[in-house]
Amino acid sequence: MPRTRQPAVAPHADQGLNLATIFPPEICQLILDHLLVLAQSDTFLAFHLMYTCTDMLNSVSPYLYKRVTLHEGNTEKFFYGLADGKMKKGEVKGWQNDGRRLEKKSAVARRLVWLSMVRRVEIMDAEAFVKCITALKALLKRPLGTREEPPHLFFWRPHESNAHEKPVLRLSPRVAPPGTIFTGSSRYKHIRNFKQLARSFTVELDCEDYEDFEDQLAVTARSYDQPYHSASLYRSVFCGAKDMIVTNVTIRNLHHFQLIRCQRRLNRMLVILKSEGDDHRQLVTKLADDIAAETILEEAQVTIQGYRFKPAETAFEIESLMNETFAAGVAEWNSKYSPGREVNFEVL
Repeated sequence: MPRTRQPAVAPHADQGLNLATIFPPEICQLILDHLLVLAQSDTFLAFHLMYTCTDMLNSVSPYLYKRVTLHEGNTEKFFYGLADGKMKKGEVKGWQNDGRRLEKKSAVARRLVWLSMVRRVEIMDAEAFVKCITALKALLKRPLGTREEPPHLFFWRPHESNAHEKPVLRLSPRVAPPGTIFTGSSRYKHIRNFKQLARSFTVELDCEDYEDFEDQLAVTARSYDQPYHSASLYRSVFCGAKDMIVTNVTIRNLHHFQLIRCQRRLNRMLVILKSEGDDHRQLVTKLADDIAAETILEEAQVTIQGYRFKPAETAFEIESLMNETFAAGVAEWNSKYSPGREVNFEVL
C-alpha cells in the first residue's frame, strides 16, 4: 500500500502562534524591530504592543506618549490615577529613578513617567483644557520631594527617551473655558494655574484656525467675549514659552498677534505666510509695525518663511524694510516705554 503523509497536528487554540518555534531568534528580532518602527506612527499598534509584556511597556511608551492630542473624549483617561491614586512607599522621591521604568509602579508614578515622555501636546477644546487644569491642581498637591519650582503638567523633568525632542504646545481657539473663570475673586488663581501648564516650550499658533473660529462665532451669534477669553488664556499659558511658530498669516488675521503681546521673552519666532492672496510686501511691513506697536517682543529673532518675491526683490531688501519699519514704529508708539528693543528680521 502506498505510504501516506501524516497531517500536521494543529497547535491548541489556547497556545496561539509562537514565532519562536517557527523562526530563528534573528528573524524574530527583525520582526519585532519592524513592529517597533511601525508603532512610532500607529497609535493602535503601539497601545497593544505596550501591554504584551514589561519590556514592550518600556520600549513602546515613549513612542505612544511623545505626541498627544487631548480632547473631551480622551483627556479623563489620559490623566487616570493622577488625582486620586496612591503612591507606593518610596515613590514620592523616587518615581523618576531606575531609568524611569514603568513596571512595579503605582498608577500615579506610572502616570508621572508617561507625562514626562510627552514632547508635543495639542489641546483641542475647553473640556480638555479644564481637565488639564484639574490634573495640574492634583499634581501641585502632591509632595514630590523636590525643592525646585512647583511642577508643571507638561515638559517638566523630561524623560531620557524623548529629552532630545523639542517641546511643543498647541492650543485650539476652542480651549477657552466659560467666561466666569476670568471674572470674580478667583480669576488670579486660575491665571496662575494656566501659567503652570507647561514650561520652556515652543508655541504653535495657526492664525487660520482663529479666523475660522471667529467666522463660526459670527454665524452662531455666540458670546462676543469668547475671543477675549481665548486671548487671556493664551497670554497666561504663553508666559512659559521660549519660541513660537505662527502659521497661515494673512493681513486679515494678523491681529491675532495681540494674543502674545504680553510675551516679551521669546528667543525666536517663525512666521509662515499663507502662500496665496495678499501682497506679501504689504503684509510683512504691517507685521513689523504691529510688533513695534503692540510691544509683542523685546528681544528676538523673527524669521519669515513663505515670502512670495516680486521680480527684482531680494531677501536683504525685505529684511531692511522690516527692520526700518520696526524701528520707526518703536519710535512712534513706544519710545518712552521700550528703550533698547532688539528684534531682528530674517526672510528665507
